[in-house]
Amino acid sequence: MSSAASIINRYTKKLNHFVNYTKRLIFGVNSTVDNNNNNSNCNHNSSSSNNNNNSNSLGNNPIQIIYEYLSKLAASQTFSMDIYSPENSEYIKKCLLVMNNLNLSHVGLEDLSLNQIKRSACMGIQNNENFEMAIFILPKGAILPLHDHPNMTVLSKILLGRLHLQGFSRNIENNNYYVFMNNNEQSNSNVLQINQQIQTSITENCEKSISDSAWYLSPSNSNIHQFVALETCVIFDVLVPPYCFPNRPCNYYAFENETDKVLNINDNVLLKVISEPSNILPIPVKYNGYKPTEKVL
Repeated sequence: MSSAASIINRYTKKLNHFVNYTKRLIFGVNSTVDNNNNNSNCNHNSSSSNNNNNSNSLGNNPIQIIYEYLSKLAASQTFSMDIYSPENSEYIKKCLLVMNNLNLSHVGLEDLSLNQIKRSACMGIQNNENFEMAIFILPKGAILPLHDHPNMTVLSKILLGRLHLQGFSRNIENNNYYVFMNNNEQSNSNVLQINQQIQTSITENCEKSISDSAWYLSPSNSNIHQFVALETCVIFDVLVPPYCFPNRPCNYYAFENETDKVLNINDNVLLKVISEPSNILPIPVKYNGYKPTEKVL
């Protein structure tokens, strides 16, 4: 998702006139937009005293449990393998189960104020080189446009509202179209070219709501997707690993043929790479909810 960091940053300055309005609607007058997000999607890590502001009242917050499972996943010898085959990963399965227990209170949000927002927002909960936890808020009618997650597994759970999801898988034998690399490795070959055509098939075309269980995409399955908010939505996302330019850049897509917007599962769809969309991507907003601490289960 969703979710992205280095991409969203470029728009923060353009949207300064909207920042104060957005933060008042979402978090109240004391909240601030985080402008220190320079390296990855929604990277708002902080070591301040507010790091665990809700821990006493919430006890074993599911966010903490998810963080600990992700930490164990990242430390395991099968980490890279689990990214490509999440269906076989013990820790990813455990994360999905815990995510089913998440609600707005666990991330410090209230649905009353959320229904007033007019602009999509993104909040970073936790970020490191191996995984990222983030919240996306989409007002009714907002679109998180077609984008990919190169060599990443992404777990998602809706905490509020209802959306329409379309997911696409690339039609190539080796669906991992980037070579998996560590964050400190460099390769400009991982950046797709504008107007480059991508053959895909649609693998998801459905509604998701708060009543649905957590789900995931993988490097080979539904890696390209888009959300359309049918109601004001809050989506909790886990990215394993996070976006990292140029190794794991976020690419955006459009339908090569407009008629392909009405699709059935397994239909072949030709997409093309486009420039980063303007004025519709979520803006980064400071996260004021529970933040996990480093400890072992």
